[in-house]
Amino acid sequence: MRFFSLCALEPLIIIIMVRRECDQSARLILITALHICNSCNNKCIKCDKTRYDNQCFLHKADVLNRLQQIKESGVSTVALCGGEPTISPFFFEIARAVVEKGLKIGLMSNGRMFSYKNFTDEFACLNPDFIHITLHSSDMDVHDRIAGVKGAFAQTMSGLRNISRIMKRICIRTPVNDFNVDSIDDIPRIARRLCVNAAVTFSVGTSRHIGCGGYPAEPLDIAAAARAVVDAIRKTNDSNARGVSIAIEGFPLCQLEGFHHLCAEPTDKDIVFSWEMDGGGLNPMFSIPEERGNSSECLVCSRRAGCRSNFRELRVPFIENTPNSVGYEYSRTIVANPSSTCPIGDAERSTIHPLRETALLKGGDIEVYSTGGNCGSDSLYDIKFVKQQLYLNVSGMSRNLDFRTAFRRLKLRDECAECYRRAFCSGLFEAVEGNAFSGIEKKELDWLSSIRGSVLDIGCGTPLFPDAIRHKISAGEMTYLGVDKNPGHSPELEISAVDFEDFAWAGPPFDHVMMLRSYNHFKDPRLIVEKAASLLRSGGMLHIFDNCLFGALKRNVVDNPTNIDRHPHQHYRNHDSEEAAALIMKLGCFEILDHIPVSPSEANQWFLTLKKSRPAYAETKSI
Repeated sequence: MRFFSLCALEPLIIIIMVRRECDQSARLILITALHICNSCNNKCIKCDKTRYDNQCFLHKADVLNRLQQIKESGVSTVALCGGEPTISPFFFEIARAVVEKGLKIGLMSNGRMFSYKNFTDEFACLNPDFIHITLHSSDMDVHDRIAGVKGAFAQTMSGLRNISRIMKRICIRTPVNDFNVDSIDDIPRIARRLCVNAAVTFSVGTSRHIGCGGYPAEPLDIAAAARAVVDAIRKTNDSNARGVSIAIEGFPLCQLEGFHHLCAEPTDKDIVFSWEMDGGGLNPMFSIPEERGNSSECLVCSRRAGCRSNFRELRVPFIENTPNSVGYEYSRTIVANPSSTCPIGDAERSTIHPLRETALLKGGDIEVYSTGGNCGSDSLYDIKFVKQQLYLNVSGMSRNLDFRTAFRRLKLRDECAECYRRAFCSGLFEAVEGNAFSGIEKKELDWLSSIRGSVLDIGCGTPLFPDAIRHKISAGEMTYLGVDKNPGHSPELEISAVDFEDFAWAGPPFDHVMMLRSYNHFKDPRLIVEKAASLLRSGGMLHIFDNCLFGALKRNVVDNPTNIDRHPHQHYRNHDSEEAAALIMKLGCFEILDHIPVSPSEANQWFLTLKKSRPAYAETKSI
């Protein structure tokens, strides 16, 4: 998620999509977090100092204009945020306006104003949907030190007790930092004493945290902060604190021993997707990959796509098998609405999740496909709306697929790209007839035809375009050596049947090293690329082609046991070209000559060509 400034009070609306666990109809509830001020009655020591140089409140007329936009967009709930929204002189006027427009109301607050019973009672009359309260510590002195106000803890605790009279569920948020890391373990106990259902969220205080307490408070020791959260969870479990649920935001998965499944981002949790309106347009609020950790350990981690951390310290990565596609299974059919400019129609649109479900137009019907995987919302958004890599499986099989005949590429309708309600919709896709991969194959063949010299093909399997390779060998333009532990049958092509990690070579360095659709299959590509660099001559070329994560829609798919099954887990990660380049460039021995990323106009294949410009690390160790 990008940092945003409240000091100038630029137009900013954040859209959060929530699916209620108690809602058996599984209808989406859309929540807009609307900032109405940057002023606060706390002076948190890690907060943006400019807030206190330019404290101001959004003008009531501007807020009402935004509320009208929210209403027209189809949102059902508005969460008022700040700064501290409850100190706005227009707070209750704005809150009542929310309710008068037929919207539900929520709040993100430090809770201090709720220490006043008359304030609590007046807000209770609005029948609030939820209240999130920031509590920095279970220790009064620590909380007051962080809040920068003597007596803040007492007021927040009094506010929590008053809120527990009017709400069946309270959400407590605790940004963990170097000031409170030793005093957070009793916060779940405090939540339990309120005698209501309570949700406690421990977060690394970053810009991902919306509302009060969302300061960029990077801990001095992220591992120590994570240990403190783990200890708090274990203490809560040991005390059997019923009625208390815990979530985690912003911590690296690898630091949360035994509890990484509690991270709040995956799509099976409540809050699954957030948008911001800055100026006139809606944009998704995600931690871009570079912010999620750009160390080699983070880049190589197979869980990186689902990790919400934006800290860059070195850590131990998860190296696990991961699926290389997101499986969307058929769930239901909707009759297209002929009288609407949108075939889905407003009523049906609110029943389709914008990321976890995909709508496919087929004649007069709309088929809805659903995924239950733990792929992060940013990855799902990237698949559907940025790279647009959705495919319909028309083969009737789930394995041993020839992508050229098994898949039809899906294209987002032009009307969807222009729709003002696009932020809250799954989009409507249509299948494109023909071989989606024909353009890629031509690029690959043209590239291969241009190569001259000695070639090492790492993870070759059954080599791509063997006839073209054999022709170049017979013409004296190429010498070829493939390396694969389980190679396919390729007559006249020399292949060493061994893992590349164990491959020994005493001959001259190669002119070209190829990794064609094998890069993401290696447990640790750092080791592979480093060894490949040591086998290249100075000025030699490293060529990498591979796929990134994509979505496959399936209906009535069956297994095909008649052929030799592939390994059930084919990938260790799903790097796109940007991630692969970021990792390879850290070796310091390559420069990028050619880079073709996956794009909406192409099928799922990226290309990298890098030139060896200096010795690899493995070579310098032996000097």
